[in-house]
Formats: sequence, C-alpha cells, structure tokens
Amino acid sequence: MKRIFLIWARSMSQVCAPSFYTAVRKAVIKAAVCIGISSAIFVLGAVISCISIPYISRFFHILLSLRPPSVAMLFSPFYAPFLVQAIETPSQKREFRLTSLWWSLAVYGAIAAASLGLYWIYAEGSLEVLIVLIVVLAALAPFFMATLMALPIAGVAVLFPPFKNAPLKKVWKHSQKMTWSELPFITCLLVGMMPLTLALYELLGACVRYQYMSIYGAGIIIHGFTLICWQIGWLAFMVFYQQRKHLYL
Repeated sequence: MKRIFLIWARSMSQVCAPSFYTAVRKAVIKAAVCIGISSAIFVLGAVISCISIPYISRFFHILLSLRPPSVAMLFSPFYAPFLVQAIETPSQKREFRLTSLWWSLAVYGAIAAASLGLYWIYAEGSLEVLIVLIVVLAALAPFFMATLMALPIAGVAVLFPPFKNAPLKKVWKHSQKMTWSELPFITCLLVGMMPLTLALYELLGACVRYQYMSIYGAGIIIHGFTLICWQIGWLAFMVFYQQRKHLYL
C-alpha cells in the first residue's frame, strides 16, 4: 500500500512540474499549423452543411449532428501524424507516422463494429440472447474497463521509440503497467478541460434557451471547440508519455 501511494504521489507531482507545461506549450506552438488547418477544414465543412449542395451538404449536416466529441474522435487518425511531429526531438527523423493512422483506424473500427453488433442484438435479437449478452458484459466489465484505460498509452507508445516496431504483447504489457502507475496524472489530464467545457455548454445552452442561436448552431460550436481541445489534449498526453516512459521500460 505504501509503495503504490509513493508511485501515485510521484505521478501527481507531474501535474505541477513546470517542465511538463513548458513542453506542452512548445508542442502546441509547433502544432499550430495542424490545429489551424484542421479548424479551417472544420469551418468549411460547417459552412457546406448550411448551404444546399446535393448529398454533400446532407453528409456534413448528419456528421455535425452527432454527439460531441464524435467528430474530433473520428478524424483524429488524420491529424494525429502531424501532432506526432510536434513532439519528436530535432534529432529524430521527421516523417509521417502512418502507424498512428492504422492504429487509430483499427481501434475506432473495432469500437464501431462492436457498437453496431451490440445495437443489432438489442434491436433484432431475442430477449434470451439479450439477457445472456448483459450477463456476459457484466462479467467482463472489469476487463473492458482495464482495456479502455490502457488503450491511450498503447496508442501513443507505438508511435515513438522504443516501442515503434515492438511486438504488440510487449507494448500492451508496458501500457498496462504505466496506466496503473500514472493513474492520478492521467485522471487529472482527462478532467483538466472539464470546467471550461462545462462553461461553454452552459453559455451555449443559455443562447439556445433565449433563441439567440439554434441547437444545430450550438452543436457546431461545441464540435469546433472539442476538435481544438482534443488536439491539445493529445499533445499533452504525448508530452507526458515522452517524459515518463523511461520509468517503465
């Protein structure tokens, strides 16, 4: 108990480390072009969704009608390689990280397939099958939670040495160990933007209630804000990983 307390205390100390915030600031500046271009593309898509272009406008309208942070998540495989370049040291060869694209597509594809499968069973399956599925999911819930928690570190680990070309089993073992040891810092990182996000939700909610804007317009603003926050969050997470990974090699 004492050992895990000391490990978690060291993890929490990273929250207040000036070196972490300095590195994140430098990474955000390096990735400003990526963030700016992705934001411009998002604005273009939002404009197209509001005009009448057959099929294309409808597609963007449906996309922007999804719940946040769906848009930021769906397009993360395409901007992640550019974010990786902002974290690399000058001595490393600057190249597009196709690994991040395939990894992200594989993860989101598996999540989407599982979600569609569960929805199909819920909508079309019999009551007996649904009950069995609920029992199985309840029994496997701890495993699923542990897997989902370790996925972010595993996804970042495969982008950088020494796990760039390492076997998946080795990467997974490393990510599970680091996730558990750095749990306090990861939690703080995940909830760091929550107050600002809640403030935006409340402000936009008031605008909708007083009919200053439509629900769709508020959704577009939330998606745009989430897209920027998602990229900054991934940069912070990659900086954190680069600074702490040597403790778990």
